[in-house]
Amino acid sequence: MTRIETFPKRILEAFSRSFANLSPVRVLLKIAEPEELPPGLPSNVMTQSWFDQIQVLKHRNVRVFITHGGLMGIQESVYYGKPMVAIPLFGDQPTHVANCVKRHIAIKVDVQDISEESMTDAVLKILGDSTYKEAVQKVSSEFKDHLESPLKTAIFWTEYMARHDIESLKHPASDLSWWQACLIDIYCFVIVIVVTTLCVFHVLTIKLCRILCSLTVVQRWLDESDQGCIYFSFGSMTRIETFSKDILDAFYRSFENISPARVLLKIAKPEDLPVGLPSNVLIQSWFDQIQVLKHRNVKGFITHGGLMSIQESVYYEVPMVGIPLFGDQPSNVANCVKRQIAIKVDVQDISEESMTDAILKILRDSTYKEAVQNVSSEFKDHLESPLNTAIFWTEYIGRHGKDSLKLPASDLSWWQTFLIEIYMFLKW
Repeated sequence: MTRIETFPKRILEAFSRSFANLSPVRVLLKIAEPEELPPGLPSNVMTQSWFDQIQVLKHRNVRVFITHGGLMGIQESVYYGKPMVAIPLFGDQPTHVANCVKRHIAIKVDVQDISEESMTDAVLKILGDSTYKEAVQKVSSEFKDHLESPLKTAIFWTEYMARHDIESLKHPASDLSWWQACLIDIYCFVIVIVVTTLCVFHVLTIKLCRILCSLTVVQRWLDESDQGCIYFSFGSMTRIETFSKDILDAFYRSFENISPARVLLKIAKPEDLPVGLPSNVLIQSWFDQIQVLKHRNVKGFITHGGLMSIQESVYYEVPMVGIPLFGDQPSNVANCVKRQIAIKVDVQDISEESMTDAILKILRDSTYKEAVQNVSSEFKDHLESPLNTAIFWTEYIGRHGKDSLKLPASDLSWWQTFLIEIYMFLKW
C-alpha cells in the first residue's frame, strides 16, 4: 500500500545518506517504481519492485528489517529472528511498533523525525547491540512454541469441518446483539449476584464420613436400577424443597408414574419436603454429579439448565428435561432443545402430566439419546486431550515466564476494552 518513492525528497535523501553511512553493509530496497527515485542512490543499495520477503528474512546475512510496522511484516520478522527499525505511518502500525519497542525487538523512528542521523543511529544500534538480536530470538522461540505444527493444526480443523458440518465452527457471538457481545447483561447479572451474596451468604459443609456413606448408598442404588434412573438436581443455589406444595406434589406423582424407573433427587434439607415421597426415589443433600451421570443406568437428567450441568450431561451422553429458572438458563435450555438433546418444561407449566410426559419421552424416544451422543462426540473432538493441553500450557508458562499468556487487553482502559472509541468513530 505504501510506495517509498512517493515520500518527500528530503526524506528520500536522508534514506540515501544513511544507507551510504552503513557501507560496507548492503541494503535491499523495495521500490514499486524505481525510476521515480531521485538520483544519487548509493552503490551498496539494490532496488527491485518485488522481493520474496520470507526468503529474504530467513537468509543468514539479513540483520535488520526497516518496516512500517504492518502486522504480517512484524510476524515474519519475528518468526525469522530479525530485529527491526520501525517507521509507523497509520492504522494499527503505531500500536504494533510500540509493542515491539516494549519487548526490545525494534527501534522506533517517527516519520516526522526521519533524518540522516536518526536513521543511521537506529540501524547501527540494531547492528551493534546484540541485545536486540537476543530479544527477538527469545520472542521468536515463544512465537513458534505450539502444541502442534501449523500444518497439522490446519489439517485437523479442515477435517473437523468435514466431520461436523460447515456451521460447527461458527462463532456464537455472530448472532448476538452489541450489548450481549459487550457482556452488558453478564456484568449486570454478576452485580446482582454479588449484591445478593453479600446480603445472604450461606456456606454448606459436608463431613467426609457422610460423603463416603452416601457414595456407597448411591452406587448400590444405581447398580440396582435395571429399569433406568433419572437424576434430578437444580445445582447448589436452588433448593427444590422451597418450591410450592403443588409443584412438589406434581413431582411426586410423576415419579410414581415412571416406576419401576428410579429417581435420584438432590435436596439440601430433606426434612423440609412434604410427606409422601414415592418408594422409587432416593434423596440426599449432595451427589457426586459426574459419577452419577457417567453411570450406565442413568437415562435422563432433570436440570435447571446451568451451564456446567449441561456440559457434564452432554459429555456423559445423558439427555435432559430442562426447567429453566433465571439468568442464562433459559437460553442454555433453548439451545439444547434446538439440538434435540432436551425437553423444556416451563416452571409455571409444571404438572403431573407435563413432567411424566417429558420424562417418559426421554426414556422411550431413542432420538434424544442418539442426538446427545452426536453432540457429545463433537464436544469431545479435540486436537489434544484436555490433560495434554493443560500440561502443555503449564510448561509453556514455565518456559516463557508468567506474562507470556497475558492478554494485551488487560492493559487497556475500560473505554478501550468496550471499543467505545470505535463505536463513536463509526457513528461519526
